[in-house]
Amino acid sequence: MMCAMAPTIEMLLLARFLQGSVVSTVTVVGYAAVHELYTRKKTVKLLSIMASVILIAPASGPIVGSWVLEFFSWRVIFYLISALGVLGALGIYLFMPNDGVRQQISFQAVIQDYKAPIKNGRFMRYGIGLSILISTFFVWIVESPFVIVSGLKHAPSVFGWAQLFVFGSGIGSQVAKFLVDRLHVSGLIRLAVTIIALGFICFIGTSYFTNNLLLNVGSMMLIGIGASQTFGGLNRLAVESSNVTMVSRTALISLMTSLTGTIASFIMTLFNNQTFFNMALVIAGFLCVGLCLIISGTKTMAFRDEN
Repeated sequence: MMCAMAPTIEMLLLARFLQGSVVSTVTVVGYAAVHELYTRKKTVKLLSIMASVILIAPASGPIVGSWVLEFFSWRVIFYLISALGVLGALGIYLFMPNDGVRQQISFQAVIQDYKAPIKNGRFMRYGIGLSILISTFFVWIVESPFVIVSGLKHAPSVFGWAQLFVFGSGIGSQVAKFLVDRLHVSGLIRLAVTIIALGFICFIGTSYFTNNLLLNVGSMMLIGIGASQTFGGLNRLAVESSNVTMVSRTALISLMTSLTGTIASFIMTLFNNQTFFNMALVIAGFLCVGLCLIISGTKTMAFRDEN
């Protein structure tokens, strides 16, 4: 609501910062609750559903936003977001499990809970690997408007449809939901890694020879299918690698994702020349690091109840 009523750009940025801070805490608690309440297979399935839902916003946002702006002020967008926030808060109040247990929290205990996972090589390998895969979407969000609208001179509506297809590739998370009952987690992750590698090779190849929108969006979709397939499995593998409180584990993964995405976005701004090729190179560089971290752990990759 503050965003909709902001009188200046400075107030709008402050309101957006506060909005993001609050939303991130809800997300962390949601992930922690899923890990605590369900078995590993059920968790992977639920996280796959959550990943798909989370990807709906950047997929549909530009299109819905462009429709709103055709008829109303930009402030209406934030009124709609506020309404969705109220519905979300109501859903949490009505359906969020509550065991009624209250615990005393100390700052020192929180610091210790963060230090232990950071020293855990297995946790960091899967957590950072997952964060790097997610950061590719940050790069796309930052650079694709410049490439599609400014570089290729397409209408903003075309950019909206490109977003819809790229983030719609999160269907890969639903593939994981299906395969988790049929494959060992290491097999599931290897399949996803293969799809991701094929995707960024295609992206580099197509973007080097042409700026064709359909070919490059198709390559990015291939990366998205593979990356989203890993979300539930890598998240579960990371949290099972440590024994500190679940909220601390999920919060640390969320923090790593935000930091990695910020770094990836910043690096992309340094190489912004409004072409798909530079974007493909930045994405491929991050993916190579992420895939190396993930592949190095596949020999010992297993959920606790698979050992």
